[in-house]
Amino acid sequence: MSDTYISIKQYDGMNVTAQDDRRMYDMVQGNGIIRGCECTFVSGNTVHVNAGCGVVKGAYFEIEEHNETITLVASGTAKAQIYIHFDLSSATPLTIETETAATLTELEQDDDANYTNGTYDIQLCTMDVGTTAVSDVTNTFPIVTNALENMIGLVNKTTIFQPDGSIKDVYGDGHYTITDFPAGYICRVRLYGTDDTLLRTKTTSATASGNIVDTIS
Repeated sequence: MSDTYISIKQYDGMNVTAQDDRRMYDMVQGNGIIRGCECTFVSGNTVHVNAGCGVVKGAYFEIEEHNETITLVASGTAKAQIYIHFDLSSATPLTIETETAATLTELEQDDDANYTNGTYDIQLCTMDVGTTAVSDVTNTFPIVTNALENMIGLVNKTTIFQPDGSIKDVYGDGHYTITDFPAGYICRVRLYGTDDTLLRTKTTSATASGNIVDTIS
């Protein structure tokens, strides 16, 4: 037996770095905005960005309410975008950037950024640009809701139930049969395979909204 070539991060006395945290959370959480950050036209070339927060490559961030100034064009029309720029190779790893161009630059999204000191961008909005003002400001940012929804692709089976016990959504193979739905939002569920073989019986409680979320790995 040897412990020379392996180490554990989450253990008494160990140093868990910010990089360790990002790598772990990046595995279960998507990239995008949790709340706020809506962009709206103010006047001329000014766009307002609401306060909000989000996650990029496992790192939680907050945005303060502020205005962004968009570069106009001397003639004709162009497009513009406001985006979050996450760059682990920079001394300023997180910034809000704007761009005006005939064709917008494709944003960088390095899925391995936490391992390569790479870059990951999140677009907040796009707009049309003229000589005196911008128009048609459109929010484009992805929404991050919770880790469970982002893990649907990592589990074999996910079912979401309505408060009355009926099935709302099903992901993956197999199917569920609800055996009973007693008072107190406790549900007993049986998971069957596609050949109707009973795989598992589980008792679970509902969320605050009444939906029951059950995952089988």
